[in-house]
Amino acid sequence: MSHLIDRCGAQGLFAHNQFIDLQNLIRWQSIAEGDVLALGIRLATELLLGRYEMPSATDPSCLLAKHELGLISEARKQLQTFKGGHRSADYNNYLLPRCRTIVEAIGHRIAYEAARDAGLPQDILNLYEASAIESDMSWYVENQEITRMRHFEMENTAMNSLIPRLDTLLEETGAAQHCTAPIVSQEKWAKFVEDLPVISGNAEYDLGIGPVVVTTKGKIDETQSCLGLRVLWRKFQRLRRAFISKRSNREEPVQSKVDVK
Repeated sequence: MSHLIDRCGAQGLFAHNQFIDLQNLIRWQSIAEGDVLALGIRLATELLLGRYEMPSATDPSCLLAKHELGLISEARKQLQTFKGGHRSADYNNYLLPRCRTIVEAIGHRIAYEAARDAGLPQDILNLYEASAIESDMSWYVENQEITRMRHFEMENTAMNSLIPRLDTLLEETGAAQHCTAPIVSQEKWAKFVEDLPVISGNAEYDLGIGPVVVTTKGKIDETQSCLGLRVLWRKFQRLRRAFISKRSNREEPVQSKVDVK
């Protein structure tokens, strides 16, 4: 969502385009007032202790399934080296910060399998897989020999396959009827601008440049009309000279000299 807001420029921050509200809603759901983190720590700890088991991967050769099993196996081996087990300070320092990563890895694998079973096109699955890999790139580089360049190629291939069909894929979601933000189309934007309230008045503001004087021949008298501008220009020049003088009076850093013989 943050990337989408950046690509929309200043309009991405306007309240009427709803990006910020949607981002806050997604963030709120992911945090759930801290419950997600607490439940994630509890779930990961129970899994590491062998008290519970998640459904096994239907395709163990999938990279996301390997990531899930690798993180759990790595954490279990490290847990066995702690004298106080899961209630030790070592567990709090080494494994507690990684509990959320373990739970997210499980979620990535389950979401991938559910999307595949639902019949989503393979290029969509490939793009999701590339995005999930990016969330823990160091593990894949270390354990699956996936270089940064190979990951770029995976992502690029998936995007090149999806971009020509992007409009069709968006229409198939059926979300158009629920989109009310004016930025989604030129027609909605024109209607939004047309319906904006117009605020007008007869206030005046003196800029200090004096009135425009017109001679009897219909020409502007520059000697009188530009008097205020010349006064402002002289004030600006005085301020500029004062600034330069103040900067030049500052103590300059002493440069050491090395006598090379």
